[in-house]
Amino acid sequence: MMDTTLALGWAERAVEQNDQYLPSWWAFAAAAGHLGIEFKGRAAVQRILAIAPGHTVSALRDTLTFSAPAKLEVCFDSLRRAGLPE
Repeated sequence: MMDTTLALGWAERAVEQNDQYLPSWWAFAAAAGHLGIEFKGRAAVQRILAIAPGHTVSALRDTLTFSAPAKLEVCFDSLRRAGLPE
């Protein structure tokens, strides 16, 4: 079971600690996208693209491996909702 609101809070804390760490921004954007908080999701995607210009969901899919691929798909869908290009 996911507590996406809790995840968003932790992601916000993480980016406050290190605003250059891309995985924290992925978590922030995915949580905001999943919750439908567009302004936060889009802001996080802008930050992702500032750190890694040209970054896409497809590039992330090619990079990450996870023992539960269905959970990754939820994250990828949420990143798309936040505005990260395919």
